[in-house]
Amino acid sequence: MAASRFFRFHQPMQVTERNTGGVWIERCDLLGIHAFGQSRAEAWEAFIDLFEADWDLVAQEKDTRLTRGAQTLKQTYLELVDTVERVL
Repeated sequence: MAASRFFRFHQPMQVTERNTGGVWIERCDLLGIHAFGQSRAEAWEAFIDLFEADWDLVAQEKDTRLTRGAQTLKQTYLELVDTVERVL
């Protein structure tokens, strides 16, 4: 799947990576993302999918439609992401 957006961050995002029993794990505790795959590329693709889904469904949503926890996650995303650019 080709990327449709490029996210620029105010600061580097901390993602830990490990391989356990043949399963790749990409994890960002700040955002609560834990992505898994049979290969490193598959795990990263899952991570990106989860990141973009949270961006679209939480960070871009009105606060009144979010739970308190989702509002906190939204604020974290908005503090982390500087700009989002479309990729042709």
